[in-house]
Amino acid sequence: MAKTDLDRLLALLPSLTPKEKVEATKALKALSQFDRESPDSTADVDEDLVLEAIYDVLTRRGAEFTSPGMYYKSRSFPSFRAKIPALMRYVRQAAQTRQQQRYLLSIGINSLYNYLFAKNIPINYASILRTIDLVPAMVNRAFPGYAESGLLGMIVRAKETNGHTYRA
Repeated sequence: MAKTDLDRLLALLPSLTPKEKVEATKALKALSQFDRESPDSTADVDEDLVLEAIYDVLTRRGAEFTSPGMYYKSRSFPSFRAKIPALMRYVRQAAQTRQQQRYLLSIGINSLYNYLFAKNIPINYASILRTIDLVPAMVNRAFPGYAESGLLGMIVRAKETNGHTYRA
């Protein structure tokens, strides 16, 4: 929200009726579950990208999931958060744009889903959060040698130029 929009919104607050203030409070509480300390930081944007990819794969696969806002309350979230920088370094080596990164994450999370399923591990958002650091290994398993040779980047760029949509 632009600073001027925020200023206008804040200027309107004193003129609200008590009922309107209750409504505004409820709306802000609902929105606040998605906000964290610094919503514009790279780490938060990366977390959101990975969480959205997890949500998409679990939704498509029909696995147990919860709303993305609830991921932040999971006991698995702190360890998940610590794994994101290494995961995103791997993803950025092959994918430059956010669309390419999301595509590569979807491939990796879908492969992780298949791996957990084959190992008879219950699949839900918590198990994916706990094992998210396996995504690079799952991508390497699906495309052996591609990352080391630079071909993995060609795959994600080709997907973007061809306009195909990856479906888990």
